[in-house]
Amino acid sequence: MRDADNELISLAHGALKSNSRVMFLGALADEITIAGRANYVAAGNSEADAARTLTCLNELLIVVIKQIRQEVVEPGVGYPDAAFLEVLQEKAKGERCERFLLKAMHRALGPRPYPGRGYAK
Repeated sequence: MRDADNELISLAHGALKSNSRVMFLGALADEITIAGRANYVAAGNSEADAARTLTCLNELLIVVIKQIRQEVVEPGVGYPDAAFLEVLQEKAKGERCERFLLKAMHRALGPRPYPGRGYAK
């Protein structure tokens, strides 16, 4: 993993420990779904590539949604913070979609296109 990727993971740990935790998780889920949109067959991808990438993104989204459910409605269904990020990385690596996860994290940690939605760094 590159230094920039390690720094990104560190920033994500910080966001999970901040008052912006739920906003970060929501933004991460949003960014993963947007990454999916770019990987449809209709976007020019082969059926095999679309299926592989969309499967991975769906698996990542399941993990993120569990974290959100834990925060909002169902304590105990998600992972401890360190394990949460490790599970995301392992799923992304196993399915070969790490670049989508890293880009989604980067975008989720950055300034949002509407006021008051920056994330702790």
